[in-house]
Amino acid sequence: DINLRVGYCDIDMIQEMFEYFYKLSNTDNFSFDNCFVKNNLTPAQLNKILLDNFNNPNKAYQEIVDMIK
Repeated sequence: DINLRVGYCDIDMIQEMFEYFYKLSNTDNFSFDNCFVKNNLTPAQLNKILLDNFNNPNKAYQEIVDMIK
């Protein structure tokens, strides 16, 4: 077994994971640039939000914004 400490997501990581997951080429409607991370979000938590909203990027975006603010 290996324990690996990844840390928390920053805005760039959140944006990159979101774009990759939804295969978006134009992310104007889903920009996290104006967000400030006040609450920590792990990559696992972010992945869960994305998977729970597999076909709904709008809902995933809102959940992420609500989670980090």
